Amino acid sequence: MEIPFYWTSMRRVYDILESLFGKSKQGAYDRNVTQYQWNCPWCADDIGSPDNKYNMETAFDEGVFHCWSCNRSGR
Repeated sequence: MEIPFYWTSMRRVYDILESLFGKSKQGAYDRNVTQYQWNCPWCADDIGSPDNKYNMETAFDEGVFHCWSCNRSGR
């Protein structure tokens, strides 16, 4: 069975984010999940290390991110 292009490209996006931010709260890519939580790099810069609260959410289906702690967001 061939894997649809959408899932393989979303897997690549997940892998890139994981290389930048470390493991997500979910721990691994799952094609049924569209939102992932990460440790926010801006919050980590402010306090000197990751807080391990996973306040930054990424919505793959919308192409946006938002940190619920420092309020940074973007596309």
